[in-house]
Amino acid sequence: MNKKKFQSLLDPDAEILVWGPIPGAVYYTSVFLKPFAIDYAKEYEGIWPPTVILFRGGNIVWFNGYPELRAEGRRAFLRYVLPRDEGKKNEKMWRKTINDLQKKQQLISEDSLRTCTNIELKKAAQDYYLASRRFMVPTIAPEVGNYGADVLLEEKLLEFIDDANERALALEVLTAPEGLSFHQEEEIDLAETDDIEEHQQKYSWLKNSYGRAEILPTRFFVERKNKLGKNIRKEFEKKIKSIRKKKQQVKDKHGLSSEVMDIAEGICSSIVLQDERKKHQAVIIQHIRLIADEVALRFDYSINELLLAWHEEVLEIIEGKNLKNLLKERRSGSGVEFDDKGMRELTSSQVDRYWKLYVDRDKIGDDKELRGIVASRGDGVIKGKVRVVLDPHNADLFEDGEILVTAMTSPEYIFVMRKAAAIITDRGGLTSHAAIVSRELGIPCILNTKVATKIFKDGDMVEVDADNGVVRIIKKSNE
Repeated sequence: MNKKKFQSLLDPDAEILVWGPIPGAVYYTSVFLKPFAIDYAKEYEGIWPPTVILFRGGNIVWFNGYPELRAEGRRAFLRYVLPRDEGKKNEKMWRKTINDLQKKQQLISEDSLRTCTNIELKKAAQDYYLASRRFMVPTIAPEVGNYGADVLLEEKLLEFIDDANERALALEVLTAPEGLSFHQEEEIDLAETDDIEEHQQKYSWLKNSYGRAEILPTRFFVERKNKLGKNIRKEFEKKIKSIRKKKQQVKDKHGLSSEVMDIAEGICSSIVLQDERKKHQAVIIQHIRLIADEVALRFDYSINELLLAWHEEVLEIIEGKNLKNLLKERRSGSGVEFDDKGMRELTSSQVDRYWKLYVDRDKIGDDKELRGIVASRGDGVIKGKVRVVLDPHNADLFEDGEILVTAMTSPEYIFVMRKAAAIITDRGGLTSHAAIVSRELGIPCILNTKVATKIFKDGDMVEVDADNGVVRIIKKSNE
């Protein structure tokens, strides 16, 4: 392991990308991490920047050196995303891995796992983990690409748009995807179906996340169906037409070149791919949970213990290795760091040090306003009550019209986001999940405030000024 590179991450003054904290378990995420640490360099001839990943208190947080990530993102975007032939080649490879993955999923069921031998259980788990890993690889270049592509797009827009506000508005419009998200597709299917049980079987994984797996009951879909409009397909199609119209208007207004529009299209295609990937990841999590349930039953482990294990360690448990003491040590926190030289596990003291340096690094001031990145303007300036949500599965108290304040969002936040009048996050950029969904919903969204979840409390009255990227406190809940 190249220790010198990791020392740069220990510098409190370094520019660090912080992803999270969001709900995350070692087991659910481990199958998706190895492609970043190992496969990316082999497949794309790139160097993934030194990375630290921490697990604590049911959450995951990911750190990268931001300048290094942007530089690699720019290279990957220009090499593997922007050229149409490369993009098509990458997607073709990905579709092949999806087909293989779905074939493996047909072999992973509660009944099939229950009746197999330990040797068969290990093979089924090993084959499925490997198929999931292969599935991830073609999606990594488009993902890292967007960390450099948004800066590239802004640089190109500078040649056509002098005004900063106009340029920010153009960025917002041009990076809005024109396809349906998998949540929108599910809503259309739900509104149009006459067979709720069949729909439940198809979408029972809908609320799965890096931190949780659950099979949604039929009543969940029945309750939602009753609230959906009959013309939801037409409504979504109307929104997509509106997005395309706005893009054309921006292009015509500023005389944007085909090069600018191609870059924007590349960003949007990557966003669409990432959304589809998240759908398949939710299904993967459903199946690896079935594997974990069977292993827990056979080898006298609790699910909570197994959620602290890497997928390779679950295979070791099936072989008869006792990992109870190791998993017990991880209860207070665990983590890994990796670069192009390899990956290694962090000690508990290292986890604690990283957490203090980067999760708790942002200072809280006495300012009455916060500034961030405008991801969606919505209706501009709105006022409302704050609701801080750090785990979307514990958001039952969230009421329609409240202001959602969170560290960052991921797909399982969608059911809370649909109730929100505006969204404010600690982290994120123009291609983040919160940015994309807020545009779909047409609500204001201000990202990367750094400390919103530490400043605001439930019940605070705030003014969200998405025209200027400012959130102002009107009245504290304790006043």
